[in-house]
Amino acid sequence: YSSLDLDTDGRPHIAFTSCASFDLYYCFRDSSGQWTFETVDDSGEVGLYCCLQLFDGLPRISYYDKTNGHLKYAQKSESGAWLISLVDASPRCGIDTWLAVDPAGVPYISYWDQQNGDLKFAVRQGENWLVETVDSEGSAGYYSSIAVRGWPRISYQGAKGLRYAERINDCWRIYEIEEEGSAAAFTSLAVDSLGNSRISYWRPLSNTLEYIEGVESGTIGGPLRTIAASVGVARLKPSGTWVEVTGAIIVSAGPPAGWHVEESDRSAGIQLKMPHFCWMPSEGDKVRLLGVVETSPLGEIRIQVCDWEVIQPSDVPKAVFVSDAHPLAAGLLVKMAGIVHIADGGIYLGTTRITLAAGWPTPAAGQFVAVAGVLGHPYEGYVLTPRRIEEVMVFDF
Repeated sequence: YSSLDLDTDGRPHIAFTSCASFDLYYCFRDSSGQWTFETVDDSGEVGLYCCLQLFDGLPRISYYDKTNGHLKYAQKSESGAWLISLVDASPRCGIDTWLAVDPAGVPYISYWDQQNGDLKFAVRQGENWLVETVDSEGSAGYYSSIAVRGWPRISYQGAKGLRYAERINDCWRIYEIEEEGSAAAFTSLAVDSLGNSRISYWRPLSNTLEYIEGVESGTIGGPLRTIAASVGVARLKPSGTWVEVTGAIIVSAGPPAGWHVEESDRSAGIQLKMPHFCWMPSEGDKVRLLGVVETSPLGEIRIQVCDWEVIQPSDVPKAVFVSDAHPLAAGLLVKMAGIVHIADGGIYLGTTRITLAAGWPTPAAGQFVAVAGVLGHPYEGYVLTPRRIEEVMVFDF
């Protein structure tokens, strides 16, 4: 195993594994043309699947420790010392690693979890590593390649062929590129100056080199398609599967109560768990949702929503933000949100004092509140009467 990168002067830097000792080594050629060799890690059979990237002229290496079955990472400090960290201590994790470093010097690693047959991802946050399972459908994650421009993107061999994943707003979106049964090996991913992803790979069935482009700055074009695109299909997916579904929003009194999305022909529906930092779409809106399938504490299948957009709004009256409602008048349907604080005996969201009509829960100081309702008479202050319980969201912040 070897991995090459060039510094700003065009000099080569190489990470490699010795076939004799299976130690991890690093070497570089200086300005005089002389090669310098260093031992990075000799703690067992290490250095397999090594990948090297330079940042500010200093090498960083991701690699697999076969002796212990762990993913490891080495970084050379300015003093010349090698700093080695354990990234993922799960058994047989770290095969086929690929390393990328963003402009701030943060390392990102894609790799295969052989124990479970999953694609995994790691990013360093301070002194610790955040590890995530990206794709666990079937056997996925071999031959991965990662690139970071704006956000992480990974190409890899999925359960059914070539797949592409991107992590936006801490959510993974996964797309199938090749048709079922078309294997993709030795993928390599690059991002151009416009933020478009390009992928090369070997297709074993036809013994051909393939090249794909058409992923434009966070949108999916060309031959890419989502893994799941219907509510009925989403309900059959196991927990942890990322899905994109399209349907109409309804509000149900239950069971289970709350917000749901239904197929246009009402043939299937699924409960939604919406993020507290955004407003709910209105009942009747046709929406496109991105999220992960999960099981609620009551045993119901639902989607934990990460992102959504309204494709076709309904004709149900929409609440407007108080700051956009001019003039304020009784009977207006308004909404507001913020962190609660108590002053002068009143409840405030930011600088706005509100009172919920009798019978509705009273939020406590420090909680995050998002509320929509019908505005009372101005002389009563911002007295809101919500239309339904789903329009009062209270969270511990």
